[in-house]
Amino acid sequence: MPVERNNAWVHSAVHPTISSNLKAAWTQRHLLLLLSLRAVLSLYRHATLGVGWIVIHALAQTVPAVFVVSHVLGIEEQGVPMPLVVLSGLTVWMIFRRSAHLMTRSLIQSRDILKRSYVPGLILLISRLAPSAVESFVGMCVLAIATVYYAISQDIHPFSIGWHNPATLVALLIAAIFALSIGCFTSVINVIIRDTTLVLRYSLSIFMLSSPVFYPLGAVPEQWRIYLFINPMSAAVEIFRFGLTGSTAALTEYFVISAIVLIVISWLGLRFLSTYERVVIDIK
Repeated sequence: MPVERNNAWVHSAVHPTISSNLKAAWTQRHLLLLLSLRAVLSLYRHATLGVGWIVIHALAQTVPAVFVVSHVLGIEEQGVPMPLVVLSGLTVWMIFRRSAHLMTRSLIQSRDILKRSYVPGLILLISRLAPSAVESFVGMCVLAIATVYYAISQDIHPFSIGWHNPATLVALLIAAIFALSIGCFTSVINVIIRDTTLVLRYSLSIFMLSSPVFYPLGAVPEQWRIYLFINPMSAAVEIFRFGLTGSTAALTEYFVISAIVLIVISWLGLRFLSTYERVVIDIK
């Protein structure tokens, strides 16, 4: 068994750079579909309602958020009904939050696999995007149903069809990349410090409040908006809403700031994972 372990990790030990890690992940990309399917099935296998919990979770967050934002804080609707504002923000947020949590536990949950054969840590992390994609798709369905409801019952048409619609996919991609960047750090740290998942849970709560998930960006004083975009999720949420409505309250420089932060964190995350993923199997 020790011989198998050493053979499994010799490739990782010899190739600790980002480029070689990406190359190794591309070489074994055939494992991605299998691991993604396994991640989705394991998540909902023992749940009675299955993906129905995604709908419940979305509604459970939307209803109190709309009440607090509209009635307690007194933030007015800015062309888009507040429930649609919240649902659109949650659709992007769900893929980030769920991916970050699943990626954090990915290496420690896959140690049995890693002991038997070499699987690039990057492949394990990317496979955790699959359950998040399912949740995000269900969230988009809920958003679509709510949009149809407002169109029929109140003759409100806040979203439009046009050249801007593909921006929604760009937003989801940004959220996935940011989650992967965070997961590169937390997946390794979680093997050493098991409290990482708890720290991440509370940290993401702060991230959510610092992103325009539950409120429109226009409700934020203009002098403070630029600081929100230090968090790339603010850009992801706003780009998603732009893809739906064709308009945004954000300036171009805001998105530039988010892009720079995302690139830096992604590079550092891949560097960290490439350097330290091979120590995971040696920690008991």
